[in-house]
Amino acid sequence: MAGCATTSRIDDASLATGSTTRTTKGIALVKIGAAVNSCTTASVNLGTRDGTRFKDVTTLSVAGLNSPTQPAVAEVELAPGEYHVTGYTCVTPRGEVMRIVPKPQLSGRAESFASFSIAAGEVVNAGFLMLAPVRAIPIGAGPVVDWQILVRDWPIDEVNRFKAQRPQLYATMQARLMTVTKVPPVTAAQVASACEPHKKLQAEGKIQELPPLCRPGAVIPGAAAPASPSAPARGNTQPAGAKPKPRGVDA
Repeated sequence: MAGCATTSRIDDASLATGSTTRTTKGIALVKIGAAVNSCTTASVNLGTRDGTRFKDVTTLSVAGLNSPTQPAVAEVELAPGEYHVTGYTCVTPRGEVMRIVPKPQLSGRAESFASFSIAAGEVVNAGFLMLAPVRAIPIGAGPVVDWQILVRDWPIDEVNRFKAQRPQLYATMQARLMTVTKVPPVTAAQVASACEPHKKLQAEGKIQELPPLCRPGAVIPGAAAPASPSAPARGNTQPAGAKPKPRGVDA
């Protein structure tokens, strides 16, 4: 239940006495922002790459997002390696849950929101993870919100508050912001390759309708169309031996 949620923290006794895993594991610190103002609890899934997919390892949570006194930084001990943010969940006081996951890729390879690496003995401040709505895309019965993923340094007041509340961790903490995943735009060739099996089945009468992206005239938002091999490049490029065109004439 939302009311029972707590912020992910490392046991105080372990910090005071020295954890037996500190020599074999690292500590990641992540500040999590509210995707919408009504969020009071937010959590992110951390996973490791497993072929073309991810294998979830743990979940980090921050409760009391709108409270000036509650810690907004999640803490976790992790084995050395690279970790990916594979999902985000927001819960409101009324128990409403909003789940945000990365978009599926035509290649079939799953992508994450962001990633970071950690080594044994490190205390890494992986930054302030934020999700901001940028547009609503009308699909089916209702809009699907597109999200921008941002990673920034903690605000100064958060740094000072963490220093006062968690002096043992702050003493060895080093900032190394997680890297936001940059997914290249889809090309027309990728769409054509993905649609080929569907078109073949339709031609054989095994399916009746093509997926929306495979239908004639379909437009892919943000798609990068390949350059036509027969079309010359725009600019000042001219065939060898051609006379220069006078200035002011559009190429």
